[in-house]
Amino acid sequence: MFFQQDVLDEVLARSDIVDVISGYVNLKQSGSSYTGLCPFHREKTPSFSVSADKQLFKCFGCGEAGNVFGFIMKTENLAFPEAVRFLADRANYTLPEGKFEPNAAKNKAVREKLFAVNKLAARFFYDCLNSGEGKTASNYLDKRCVSQSARKRFGLGASPDKWDSLYKFLKSEGYGDDILNQSGLILYEKGPHDKFRNRLMFPIFSAFGEITGFGGRILDGGSPKYLNSPETPVFEKSKNLYGINYARKSKAREVILVEGYMDVIALNQAGFANTVASLGTAFNKEHAKLLKRYAPKAVLVFDSDTAGVTAALRAIPELEYSGISCKVLTLSGAKDPDEFILTYGKEAFQTAIDKALGSVAFRINAVKNKYNLSKTEERVSFTSEVTKLLAELPSAIEKSAYAKEVSKISGIPEEAIITEVNSAQNVEQNVRLPVRLKTEAEKDQAEAGAREARRSLLRLAASNKGIAYAIDEVLKPSHFVEATLGEMFTRITERHRSGASFTPAEVLNFFDTYEKQKEAADVFSPKNPETAQEVNGERSLLQLVRKVLESYYDHKSSEACSNNDLSELNAILENKRNLSKLNIKVTDC
Repeated sequence: MFFQQDVLDEVLARSDIVDVISGYVNLKQSGSSYTGLCPFHREKTPSFSVSADKQLFKCFGCGEAGNVFGFIMKTENLAFPEAVRFLADRANYTLPEGKFEPNAAKNKAVREKLFAVNKLAARFFYDCLNSGEGKTASNYLDKRCVSQSARKRFGLGASPDKWDSLYKFLKSEGYGDDILNQSGLILYEKGPHDKFRNRLMFPIFSAFGEITGFGGRILDGGSPKYLNSPETPVFEKSKNLYGINYARKSKAREVILVEGYMDVIALNQAGFANTVASLGTAFNKEHAKLLKRYAPKAVLVFDSDTAGVTAALRAIPELEYSGISCKVLTLSGAKDPDEFILTYGKEAFQTAIDKALGSVAFRINAVKNKYNLSKTEERVSFTSEVTKLLAELPSAIEKSAYAKEVSKISGIPEEAIITEVNSAQNVEQNVRLPVRLKTEAEKDQAEAGAREARRSLLRLAASNKGIAYAIDEVLKPSHFVEATLGEMFTRITERHRSGASFTPAEVLNFFDTYEKQKEAADVFSPKNPETAQEVNGERSLLQLVRKVLESYYDHKSSEACSNNDLSELNAILENKRNLSKLNIKVTDC
């Protein structure tokens, strides 16, 4: 969390949700609520509701929900801190100094100086590209068909083939050696000199347009071919993506992930502003988290060689773990997207994107290419490896569909493959566990009731201090199963103990991502208007608590069964039996 709670509460208080959303949606009043057409999906009948009392919004069509921060995060494609700044500016409220970014090594003053140095350096490189010193770099861009507008859009430049020309320029602008050393642009071993010399320069922008660092391509055949800025207080290559500033502004629901700077530029030039590339590092979970803020889908467009396939296989789980569905496009007839666009045009590229393989099909194909399927033993090995992959799929429908495809590829009957998938998923246990497993229907019904019980308890805890304390005596945050709800319970109890009053909208400020805020907002959904007064005493409260604990113990039982842990299972079952002895006492506070 970047901002202290009192700052968030102040910005929230100055940003009436009805007033803010009215700038985006035509709202009509209906009692204390307002309705309109949802801005997040197409609809003809209004299902988007804004509660003036709770300062929350909810769409009953697509399920989006949140407070005013969440709405701005969603509509403006902003991260939480930027949404806070956006609304603070709108309300003419100056955010207090010292309440943003607590890490002293990255304090605001240093960061602002580094951004200023980087901006000056980018201007220096850009001017060099357009002078005699940048002729080699300019000729290279001509050969790659990079237009003048694209050069300007990306701030492309050239670093002179000189020892310290940038250093002298930045010194003349009044910057001292301390900040120049921190920028990574100047090296001080053997005397101050430029890090980048005789290279085509690519400024690297944050999602919000600040220049955080640079990449440079060598132009004389030396090495390394590409060189990036070192890690600085404003530049972490494992947490940034080239082109993310334009991908964010595009508001596309699908991002194109490529391998290099030139691919990003070529696709942008062709109209695909939703294109990004990692900065010379393997795609990781931080990259995936960054992308998740702006798009729910991704298309990987990597080279078709072994290195490209390996990179795609590494990126897929990172994307899917972050909740991004992905496809993979293997280009034919060109070595990279840049060449493909130049050869076949943007319409052909869009067609290729539309026909990209799903991640599962791509992984199956990658396994297939490892084997000679004309040999029986290799067909068996291929099928054996793929069944393990299929066993990981969450849907029985997906398993069945891909089993049919694998059968066509291998010639092995579909029934045998499904049997093998089930075997891989449910490894034969040596000890039969003494527990009756619920049917799927029973599980679904029980979990639906427990899910609503968890949300009911949170609503009650938020509205009544005595109930919050009583629940805290018998439940732990982990009992809420969903991590967000467990954290929400902890923070609600903390706020009560501090003596602070708070609204449902302020509860959402406990979280700094839209996904978590949406999950918290669902607790206070207008579809669930239950209040503390509507619970019929401690008996009703106890029933909710027991339902939550039963669900928790059911989850733990499943884990114990999967791990074949009899001692853990017996302890869980004993705890579940003791629920009949549980009591709860609410005291007036």
